[in-house]
Amino acid sequence: MKRIALAVAALAAATTAAPAAAQSACTRELLQGIADSWVGALTAGTPYGKMNLGEWVEFRQNLDSGFMSEFFDMTPKTVDWHNAMLDTTVCKAVVESVYQDKGQPRLIAAQLTNGFFGVSPIDVLVPAAATDTAAARAQFPTDTWGPIPETQRMDRAALITAANAYLADKQPDEVKNRQYVVDETLGLINVFAKLAGKPTSVTLRIEGGQVRAVHTLAV
Repeated sequence: MKRIALAVAALAAATTAAPAAAQSACTRELLQGIADSWVGALTAGTPYGKMNLGEWVEFRQNLDSGFMSEFFDMTPKTVDWHNAMLDTTVCKAVVESVYQDKGQPRLIAAQLTNGFFGVSPIDVLVPAAATDTAAARAQFPTDTWGPIPETQRMDRAALITAANAYLADKQPDEVKNRQYVVDETLGLINVFAKLAGKPTSVTLRIEGGQVRAVHTLAV
């Protein structure tokens, strides 16, 4: 893919962190635990007993209000694959998954926020079921994303600038309602947004200013 110019613009305001009290206790270990608990909830068909949920969980599906009780229908699922990225600045984890739901493969992307009292809000993008497992897996290739060497890592603002440039190149219309999760350690950025009016998740692996891998999930 072509090199994306990285003019690190004044995007610090767009990357405003979560409240300081939440940030101070946020670690990669904490977020990895949240990601793992989400996979456990999918496997069990319920988040209860699997996740440290907030007292009141704001649950959004496809960038709109949703019902967690409808999403988790108490039916255990087989998770074939998942991938996590961790953002300690805003204390959020993203988990991309492929799982079997009543015999049909499904893809899902979830942004999980660690709040003051537990995980909330939860944002999920859930498209229609894929035709077969191979078709589902083709959208989320098995990528091995190891840590970027510390001296070569791009900072948060640069990764957001690169993602915005990528979206502008692929989508001439305005990209609305952007929600960023940035993992500088892995060189990953995930964006939940409306592209051409469709709720979409885009994950980019960026190395040295170049997009090396893309996962796109559109509803």
